[in-house]
Amino acid sequence: MTPSEDSYEMEPRRAGRSQWLAMQSAYAEYRRASDALASSDQSTEDFSTWKNLEAQRRAAFEEYLEARMAYLESRFDEANSAGTDLAEVPTRDRSTLASRLGRRGLLVLALAIGVVGLTAYSAIRAQKRVRDLEASRDSLRAELSTARSDIQRVAAEMDVSKPAQPSAIPDTPQKAAALKPQPVSQPRRAALRRSYRFLLAPSRRFKRVGPIEVSIRSVDAKQNSISLSILSESVRLNLQHVRLNQPVRIDGRDPGQRMELIVDRIASDGIHGHLIEFLG
Repeated sequence: MTPSEDSYEMEPRRAGRSQWLAMQSAYAEYRRASDALASSDQSTEDFSTWKNLEAQRRAAFEEYLEARMAYLESRFDEANSAGTDLAEVPTRDRSTLASRLGRRGLLVLALAIGVVGLTAYSAIRAQKRVRDLEASRDSLRAELSTARSDIQRVAAEMDVSKPAQPSAIPDTPQKAAALKPQPVSQPRRAALRRSYRFLLAPSRRFKRVGPIEVSIRSVDAKQNSISLSILSESVRLNLQHVRLNQPVRIDGRDPGQRMELIVDRIASDGIHGHLIEFLG
């Protein structure tokens, strides 16, 4: 064998070796991404980090799949080039070789389709679980904020309608006449309410929420606080470092009108919250 033929024979082996190393490197990267995702916290507060780790694992798996397909193709080419020329093989042996190569190709294709389908199914299940958790969390926070507002309102009404305690028995007729029982005022009826949900992005421009306009000036995700400006018919407020679920009271134009603005959640798509308007 001449040196040129020897180098020609070694070239497929070198290519196969490099593709095998590339496949091993891609698999190691996929394992590292999978371990990082398994050890991460899947709570709602760390959802963005968990989503990034999931995307990294999916990308690593796709790279590993491509490297494995390339390695199998190189092995197939090497086996095909190392065999006898098809022109010199009898017709019966040639058909047997073609059937073996066809079965191998179908096996590789079926394996690739199964792995891709399993990955897609896992991703869909993870996304559905995240959506369910977000919906449940938003519902619980809204119910908690409404219950807190109702408790504060009922406590204020009880303080107002609480009757005065009678003093000791008077010792003179004048004091008895002065302390003649007076009609007790009836408790106020429960105030009517209107609720407005909102989703706002940080911007210096105001957006209408019910009877007021709101502008989100800045967001501090680490401290779970925001800075905002509120513009109503009677007042303009500039508030700094408002925390989640902290009610912000807003006086309306009428004496009996008041509002409460509550920020529920800081998410990737914007600031979620609601405005409660008390009437009467």
